[in-house]
Amino acid sequence: PDSNARMVDVSALPWSGPDRVRWVTADYAAGDVLVFNSKTVHMGLDNVTSDVRLSLDCRAQPAGEPVSARALQPNWTRQAWPEVYRGWPA
Repeated sequence: PDSNARMVDVSALPWSGPDRVRWVTADYAAGDVLVFNSKTVHMGLDNVTSDVRLSLDCRAQPAGEPVSARALQPNWTRQAWPEVYRGWPA
C-alpha cells in the first residue's frame, strides 16, 4: 500500500485562535539541523533576508520495498514537471 495515503489533510486544521494549535518556534544559526518524522506538521516562514536558506528533504525506506510513484513527482503531484521548470532558461 502507498504509505502516503495516511497523510493528514492539514487544510482542515485550526491554525490560530486561543484554543487552537500553538506553533513552536526557535532561533537557528548557520549549521543548525532540525530533524523530525513525517507525521510532524511543520512550515517555514518567508525568508525576508538577502541570505540563502537551504531546505533538504531526505527519506529512507527498506531496499526491498517499492518506491511510491507519487514520491517521484514534484511536490507530491501538486504540480507537473513542466510547471516546475516553466520560465527556467534552457
